[in-house]
Amino acid sequence: MRVLIISLPRTGSNSLMNQYSKKYNLNCYGEPFNPILNLGEGWKTNDNVVVKTMLFQIPKGVSSDREYWIEISKSFDEVILLS
Repeated sequence: MRVLIISLPRTGSNSLMNQYSKKYNLNCYGEPFNPILNLGEGWKTNDNVVVKTMLFQIPKGVSSDREYWIEISKSFDEVILLS
Protein backbone atom coordinates (compact mmCIF):
# COMPACT_ATOMS: atom_id res chain seq x y z
CA MET A 1 0.00 0.00 0.00
CA ARG A 2 1.29 3.45 -0.91
CA VAL A 3 -0.24 6.50 0.76
CA LEU A 4 0.55 10.15 0.00
CA ILE A 5 -0.45 12.91 2.42
CA ILE A 6 -0.17 16.44 1.03
CA SER A 7 -0.86 18.97 3.75
CA LEU A 8 -0.66 22.50 4.98
CA PRO A 9 1.40 23.18 8.12
CA ARG A 10 -0.11 22.62 11.57
CA THR A 11 -2.93 20.32 10.41
CA GLY A 12 -2.01 17.12 12.28
CA SER A 13 -0.28 15.55 9.31
CA ASN A 14 2.46 13.94 11.42
CA SER A 15 -0.14 12.27 13.61
CA LEU A 16 -2.06 11.06 10.56
CA MET A 17 1.13 9.70 8.98
CA ASN A 18 2.07 7.88 12.18
CA GLN A 19 -1.39 6.34 12.53
CA TYR A 20 -1.34 5.06 8.95
CA SER A 21 2.12 3.65 9.57
CA LYS A 22 1.00 1.78 12.68
CA LYS A 23 -2.32 0.54 11.33
CA TYR A 24 -1.00 -0.73 7.99
CA ASN A 25 2.63 -1.44 8.99
CA LEU A 26 4.03 1.13 6.53
CA ASN A 27 7.40 2.88 6.44
CA CYS A 28 7.17 6.62 7.10
CA TYR A 29 8.77 9.34 5.02
CA GLY A 30 7.92 12.75 6.44
CA GLU A 31 8.72 15.70 4.19
CA PRO A 32 11.04 14.02 1.67
CA PHE A 33 11.47 17.31 -0.22
CA ASN A 34 12.62 19.26 2.84
CA PRO A 35 16.32 19.96 2.14
CA ILE A 36 17.10 20.11 5.87
CA LEU A 37 15.91 16.53 6.48
CA ASN A 38 17.60 14.91 3.44
CA LEU A 39 15.54 11.69 3.56
CA GLY A 40 16.63 10.33 0.21
CA GLU A 41 14.42 8.71 -2.39
CA GLY A 42 13.62 5.32 -0.84
CA TRP A 43 9.96 6.26 -0.79
CA LYS A 44 9.87 6.17 -4.60
CA THR A 45 10.52 2.42 -4.84
CA ASN A 46 9.04 1.19 -1.55
CA ASP A 47 5.64 -0.51 -1.93
CA ASN A 48 4.73 -0.19 1.77
CA VAL A 49 5.05 3.49 2.49
CA VAL A 50 3.24 6.52 3.79
CA VAL A 51 4.71 9.80 2.54
CA LYS A 52 3.78 13.09 4.17
CA THR A 53 4.78 16.35 2.54
CA MET A 54 3.87 20.00 2.72
CA LEU A 55 2.04 21.45 -0.26
CA PHE A 56 4.78 24.00 -0.94
CA GLN A 57 7.69 21.51 -0.73
CA ILE A 58 8.62 20.28 -4.20
CA PRO A 59 11.89 19.07 -5.73
CA LYS A 60 14.29 21.63 -7.14
CA GLY A 61 13.79 22.30 -10.81
CA VAL A 62 10.04 21.66 -10.80
CA SER A 63 8.29 24.56 -12.50
CA SER A 64 4.64 23.64 -11.95
CA ASP A 65 3.77 22.35 -8.50
CA ARG A 66 0.22 21.49 -9.56
CA GLU A 67 1.38 19.35 -12.48
CA TYR A 68 4.00 17.70 -10.28
CA TRP A 69 1.46 16.66 -7.63
CA ILE A 70 -0.94 15.36 -10.27
CA GLU A 71 1.78 13.24 -11.87
CA ILE A 72 3.30 11.90 -8.65
CA SER A 73 -0.09 11.05 -7.15
CA LYS A 74 -0.56 8.43 -9.88
CA SER A 75 2.04 6.21 -8.18
CA PHE A 76 0.07 6.06 -4.89
CA ASP A 77 -2.92 3.95 -3.90
CA GLU A 78 -4.36 6.67 -1.68
CA VAL A 79 -3.87 10.44 -1.74
CA ILE A 80 -4.98 12.59 1.18
CA LEU A 81 -5.18 16.38 0.93
CA LEU A 82 -5.13 17.84 4.42
CA SER A 83 -5.85 21.46 5.24
